[in-house]
Amino acid sequence: NILVEFQKVMKEEGKYPTTIKSYSSMVCRLLLYLESVGTTKFSEVRNPNLLDYFQTDRFKNRNLKGVQTCVLKKFLRFATDAGYTACKTLPYALPKIRQSRNKIITTIDEKVEADLLEDEPNSLVNKRDQAILLLALHTGLRSCDIRALRFCDIDWEKETIHIRQKKTGVDLEIPIDSATQ
Repeated sequence: NILVEFQKVMKEEGKYPTTIKSYSSMVCRLLLYLESVGTTKFSEVRNPNLLDYFQTDRFKNRNLKGVQTCVLKKFLRFATDAGYTACKTLPYALPKIRQSRNKIITTIDEKVEADLLEDEPNSLVNKRDQAILLLALHTGLRSCDIRALRFCDIDWEKETIHIRQKKTGVDLEIPIDSATQ
């Protein structure tokens, strides 16, 4: 019941179905663990139960994802606020995860970019592929935002793109350089 209520709250918050599914999966794994160690009522969950969860084989030799602890903390705050537990310290029992992010590609030099853009220059399909590649490289747009891009989103005079991000719902105004135009 608690998971279903949490899903309803996420839906009311405007989370995308895929986000709700992902968050639910993380919470479900925690709930299944609690059940496997004999805790069948959420009101019985205490801080040591949560710490024990992160000591299981599931997390052995794995880097904890900050997003996972963030989601579980959000769930535990929901559970506390909704009265599923009287233990007000549950959201604070999770380990703090601070991982530095490594970028996949920080920059590429002009030769690599030229190599990527070179294949079959007279092909119309290739022109489309080149435009997609330039948008990704020069603006940092996500693939879902590039797919949703329309001509009316581009202000040619101001050299900007105006979009609402698919993933976050945030409005963006992104400058585009002459190579991308």
